[in-house]
Amino acid sequence: MTVGLLHTAEVHIPRFDALLDEQGGAALSRVHQVDAQLLADALEFGLGRPAIADRLAALLRSFSPDVDRILCTCSTLGGLAEELAGEVGRQIVRVDRPLAFAAVTAGKHLGLAFAVASTVEPTVALLQAEAERLGVAMKLTLVDCTAGWPQFLAGDQDGYLSTIAAEVSAVVGANDDGPGAIDVVVLAQASMSDADARLQHLKVPVLSSPPLAVEALLA
Repeated sequence: MTVGLLHTAEVHIPRFDALLDEQGGAALSRVHQVDAQLLADALEFGLGRPAIADRLAALLRSFSPDVDRILCTCSTLGGLAEELAGEVGRQIVRVDRPLAFAAVTAGKHLGLAFAVASTVEPTVALLQAEAERLGVAMKLTLVDCTAGWPQFLAGDQDGYLSTIAAEVSAVVGANDDGPGAIDVVVLAQASMSDADARLQHLKVPVLSSPPLAVEALLA
């Protein structure tokens, strides 16, 4: 099997390579592509701009024919990538779809942490659709971690993760008792996944997309 991974930041490559080695073995063939400008354009112009879909489709088509399936690791673009699967003739895995299933089956009250505002709408829609499909109740509390995004863009990973941990801790701590308690924290973006090590003090599980997405990719 050969898998393809489409990223919008170079920092994702070692993270996903480690997961692929762990779950599929170091001999598993994989091809990475990175286009940071695509996310920047999607943030500036919106996903409804035809040029965004055209460029994403071209990237998905550009993987070599021996690539069996492709994982789009960007939560902002993942839904659009999924929609383009038939057009580009590829099997596409959306990075946050396995996360959505895990989240809505882990608890009724989800704390959804995000670092880019454009991630909110597609992720919320996915969570709601998954909850409806499974027939389970769901309540969402948004945790705004966008203050950390400039740190991520500047390469300050420690500052970025610290900001996420602080924002999540503040919101979950304010909702950690009684009927309004948050049951599970969902880190909406793959870039946020390493923040889970800084949230071990919380009384609730913290879910992130990369390990679940790689498991789905290799299934």
